[in-house]
Amino acid sequence: LHSHLFRSAVPSTSTQQQVPIQLPKLRSSSLQEHFRIVADELTQEYKSYLNLAASFPISFPKPSQWKCVTGWTRYDHGGVVEQVEYPLEDVFFFDVETCVQEGQLPTLAVALSEKAWYCWCSERLVHLTPVPSLARLENLIPVGGTEKPRVVIGHNVGYDRARTREPYKENKSAVRFMDTMSMAIPMFGMADHQVVTYETDDSDFNLREKRYERWRDTWDDRVCRNSLLAVHQHLYRDENKMTKESKKFQEFFVKEDMNLIRQNFQVLVNYCADDNIACCQIFTKLWPEFQKRFPHPATLYGMLNMGNAYLPINENWELFYKNNEKICDETKEAGVKALISAAKQVLEELRHRNGDGAVVDAWLFDVDWSFKADHKCPEWYFKLFSKRGSAYLDVESLTSEDVIMKSAFVPLIFGNFHDICVSQLSTVPALDMSAMQFSFIKAFKEKH
Repeated sequence: LHSHLFRSAVPSTSTQQQVPIQLPKLRSSSLQEHFRIVADELTQEYKSYLNLAASFPISFPKPSQWKCVTGWTRYDHGGVVEQVEYPLEDVFFFDVETCVQEGQLPTLAVALSEKAWYCWCSERLVHLTPVPSLARLENLIPVGGTEKPRVVIGHNVGYDRARTREPYKENKSAVRFMDTMSMAIPMFGMADHQVVTYETDDSDFNLREKRYERWRDTWDDRVCRNSLLAVHQHLYRDENKMTKESKKFQEFFVKEDMNLIRQNFQVLVNYCADDNIACCQIFTKLWPEFQKRFPHPATLYGMLNMGNAYLPINENWELFYKNNEKICDETKEAGVKALISAAKQVLEELRHRNGDGAVVDAWLFDVDWSFKADHKCPEWYFKLFSKRGSAYLDVESLTSEDVIMKSAFVPLIFGNFHDICVSQLSTVPALDMSAMQFSFIKAFKEKH
């Protein structure tokens, strides 16, 4: 194994002892076929639910009036309204909204299945109860499926999943979350550097890059951003099923408080429901293409399980968080003191220098060595502090609030030789910097 991986002889420190490994029995004579058989068995039931979701009608009549009651309310497409513990169907589309001003706990959610609409409301939304100081399972959304397999579909569904109960329970859940954004990215997504090109104005682009005119339009038609709106517009270009106007309510949950959300409850739930319809429409077109491009069942298995990590959060999380915050603050304070101590050491060394031309740290040649008024320290030293008066404080009395923990200094030698690799700097002739540093030292001593 070592020879195969590293193309070298086995080191003398290696042991020749055989380590027993329990390998599963192959399901076929071919290893590739073995993985296909196993993955197909593990995804068969989930795939049947996804096939069912892809056959949903892409237009559902919404309830004329949504009830603002705690928990899940089911609105049968036939008109029956009832309270339920969680959505009854085994596959449904799901979208969660959060009052960002109050934290990350869910405020309301809407689900859409083949047979019914569902709306979930938090206790705080309905009764304006106090904001929980510590999140508990009862503050999260139940989606069922602890033992029985079921599929929840959403766009960037990891955000919604984090606000459901099942991923936090100790017992392993059989519910899986299918993300339409993750489905779209390998088909229509872009790398970060491509987004810049995509957002460049066509006229400016053609003026600067004439030779790319022929492929630009074709490429623009094949890619899109990752948002629900962008993917929907990419798939339904001529049908205008979703407009930017419908997304203005997204900012409502970011900027407004719970009172305004309650006052606009009907409008906001309808917005959330529209997102479910849009996600359903996206999935209807994505699913056949996804199976065509990625037919191996192991791909689907990976999609379902990469988004199914256990979220081990309980009442110990707050203690864990505070301990880490304490360690982080202590480390930051120590870093501040070390930084200022090093800066003071540089100034102290200059006070005892005789101007003999000894080489000064290259990082200090490109900083501001000017002295203002009656200050005894150069400007670069004052710029280390958030307030100039803090520069005269003792090191031990300084805090992270007093010091700007951000460096904009660039070593002059790297600025002059920007295009030369670091490994090649040894071949660059030595610089005669004695005249430069002498002027710095002279200016410094004139102040002392």
